[in-house]
Amino acid sequence: MEVKLQRRAAILSGAAAFARLPARTIERLAASAIELDFKRGDVVFVRGSPASGIYIVASGHLMLSIPAPQGAEHVIDLKQRGDTFGEAAVLTRRPHLTTATAVTACEVLRIDRGALTGEIEQDGQFAQKMIALLGERLYRQTAALENLLFLRAAGRVARFIHDRLTLDDADTPGNAVTLELPVRKGLIASHLNMTQEHFSRTLHELSVAGTIKVDGVMVEVIDIEKLRDTAGVLLATAEAEAVQ
Repeated sequence: MEVKLQRRAAILSGAAAFARLPARTIERLAASAIELDFKRGDVVFVRGSPASGIYIVASGHLMLSIPAPQGAEHVIDLKQRGDTFGEAAVLTRRPHLTTATAVTACEVLRIDRGALTGEIEQDGQFAQKMIALLGERLYRQTAALENLLFLRAAGRVARFIHDRLTLDDADTPGNAVTLELPVRKGLIASHLNMTQEHFSRTLHELSVAGTIKVDGVMVEVIDIEKLRDTAGVLLATAEAEAVQ
């Protein structure tokens, strides 16, 4: 396998949507993938444009946004390495509902609709992966809607931080965990339907409560259990884990 193809295959294997797929499936998808580089501020696609493929983030950060009143924009989601986006529009053959913009310099792989649907038709395991991906996306969007409707500011910020912990981090409540805010605070605040000032005040409130400690863009989670309680996180039951 040539070097570029190997690199694309490694990027795909590192994305949750493609993890643990057979090597032959990864190789076919890697062969059809296109490498795209974007500078900060570059637009990947705009709201209302035709959906031509699925995107996988190889490096950097992007945001998905929709227009807001007075010409502003509301951040719907933030994407980083290993994340995918554009799936729903591609698989439903509908225009994009969001605009995707590079928040930092980033590299993205794009798999065109034809290659994606062809793989779904011939590979049942890959088709199940796509169904699981869309199901996970729907679950997260429902949770995000619940956050905006019912959680106070502290709950929304705590949920944002908790969602960025790894599974190992979340399962070690006795240890402090440090993470870096993925993008500037203004974008995170927009994503959480808050002003930047309100977001900063809420970080301070969580610090005073002994839940976290903030140093610039670095956040140390001091009490994971308290963070989880503030965020209102539902833990999977043993029965649900058995089904997975």
